[in-house]
Amino acid sequence: MHDWALPALEGDYLGDLNRVKISDNFYLSEFECHGGSCCGYSVKVHPDVLVYAEAMRSALSEHRGVDTPLVFVSAYRCPIHNQREGGKHHSLDPRDPRNSFHCQGKAGDPDSPGVSKVILARIAHTIWPRVGFYWAQRPRGSVLVLHCDIADPARLNIPARWGDAWPQGFLEANGR
Repeated sequence: MHDWALPALEGDYLGDLNRVKISDNFYLSEFECHGGSCCGYSVKVHPDVLVYAEAMRSALSEHRGVDTPLVFVSAYRCPIHNQREGGKHHSLDPRDPRNSFHCQGKAGDPDSPGVSKVILARIAHTIWPRVGFYWAQRPRGSVLVLHCDIADPARLNIPARWGDAWPQGFLEANGR
């Protein structure tokens, strides 16, 4: 038996642990759960999400002609946070095909300050397997959120869209 103990974890210690660079332009902390009091900064990120995120960031920078940051307003969500956000079903069985892609670390909601959602969506459609929009409730009202995921092959034909959240004219202009 040892008479020592680990130091108490205080503040954002767990969030600081996620400040690890996991690709050329992204840190693990950028994909962690942002639910606040739900899970303490837990994180899952599928390796393919990083590949698509890097490709999207490169394409966005090329489109704008200048190095352009890409941020994820939501990526991994623990089941509690996902439920608070109005997200899809999540069971404790990781093989349950109904599970939210956010809860599996297979989805992200990218954004880039100063870049329109239509431009982001056009670029995302050339890179990610599935792209869609949804309306999210925020303290200042509803905001349109771009959603990208790496759907399992059996679900690729199921569109990642909810209700009438597509910007007007987007589908027609992009051959959808």
